[in-house]
Amino acid sequence: MRRAGLAVASSSDYQRVLKKWANHPADIIILTPGDEKGTRKVLAEIRSITQVPLLMIMEKLSERSLCELLQNGADIILQCPLSPQLFIAHVQALSRRPSSFPSFMLPTLSLYEIALDPSLRTVTLSSQEPKRLIQLEFRLLYTVMINRRQVVPSEVLA
Repeated sequence: MRRAGLAVASSSDYQRVLKKWANHPADIIILTPGDEKGTRKVLAEIRSITQVPLLMIMEKLSERSLCELLQNGADIILQCPLSPQLFIAHVQALSRRPSSFPSFMLPTLSLYEIALDPSLRTVTLSSQEPKRLIQLEFRLLYTVMINRRQVVPSEVLA
């Protein structure tokens, strides 16, 4: 994946990766939990920090379990056995998504007392605590801030 130009953080301990996320973000998360127990909690922890594409590799699951994992933050769930070709194809598909642009490459924007941090997708107003934004809020605020003193057509915001 590094050869494809993606930022990679490899670890058998997802919590260690999440603790270092602010300084070492990745472009995609590939999660291989041992079993289904506790997976929703792991997804909630990951999604509280980042919205990068999340691919899971799991043993065979029921349709209900698959739906629950997708509703709780997984983008794609692949089930074992899994061929390397299929795995690579899914990673490439996720990396083509516009939202998968590595946001850590974007500079922090400041306008008056507003600071927008793309790497953490947070906004800070004057001396208040940073607030995490959902993808839509971030995209709208980022677009408005980079187009200062300009009228932004609705097509750009859509």
